Amino acid sequence: MVCWMISAEKIGVTIAALHINALPFYVLLLGLMFGGTLLMSQVTGAVLVATGAVLAQIPAQRSEARST
Repeated sequence: MVCWMISAEKIGVTIAALHINALPFYVLLLGLMFGGTLLMSQVTGAVLVATGAVLAQIPAQRSEARST
């Protein structure tokens, strides 16, 4: 967490958050580069993180109460 706070201060929160959300993908790529195997649970986890990151970027729609 300390590293994230230092990097957020140096490169900005937006870019730091992008990299923290991409961390599972970095680990997958490094694992494959060093001869590891790709498990379905790893792919599922990466998809869940990516989905959460995308959903977090969608603005919330608020329904306003109409008075009649």
